[in-house]
Amino acid sequence: AKNGADIRIAIDVMQALSASTRYDEFVIASRDADFTPLLQVVRADDRRITVIATGSTAPAYEALADRYLDEQDIVDL
Repeated sequence: AKNGADIRIAIDVMQALSASTRYDEFVIASRDADFTPLLQVVRADDRRITVIATGSTAPAYEALADRYLDEQDIVDL
């Protein structure tokens, strides 16, 4: 069921991009490819992106990440 968390994440990221404090990296814990346009905005603003996702994700979504961590990567940590 949809709970609206994705729009809240997008709003938080957009606010952080325009904040007076510069955040160099954003970590998105989602495999939802609906975040692809958001990651494109973050990338266009020259920020790093780490994606944490379980299960399969769209190749285009993974390609936008500087670092992609799946469930095995998390276990290995």
